[in-house]
Amino acid sequence: MGNWEPPKENSLEALNHGMSFSDGVEFDLRMDSDGELVIYHDEFVPGEGKLTERLIELLGTDELRKKGIMALEDLFGNRDFISNWQSGGKTVDIEIKGPHPKAKIGLVDHFASMMAKLDMMVEDLGVPDKSVIVSSFSPKIIPVVKS
Repeated sequence: MGNWEPPKENSLEALNHGMSFSDGVEFDLRMDSDGELVIYHDEFVPGEGKLTERLIELLGTDELRKKGIMALEDLFGNRDFISNWQSGGKTVDIEIKGPHPKAKIGLVDHFASMMAKLDMMVEDLGVPDKSVIVSSFSPKIIPVVKS
């Protein structure tokens, strides 16, 4: 038997592993230039060049997938992940991330779009209500949550 290698952070393999062998998972959510929700912590993809050319919110879904960044629809389309979540006893903590200031995107409207899309996607899954936590460290999300 070989040594177990942990899967790449935020990969489908890692999130499935977390749902199978722990109480759930946490991941960060951003919205790309196509309006799709993507799972990624950092504000920009690694590489060379200007930050503005590597900002998640200014790149399209296909380009991000080529760089190994998963769209939320890919995760939510994975039967193993969803069945673990639907069976209960598992929690998914989704942290809403705001764009880098260089993206020049209005935060309140951006957060409202993210929350509306996320709400619709989660509602369609049929997971237990108390198994979803949506959080953000940005105070700009407060008016969105209130609305």
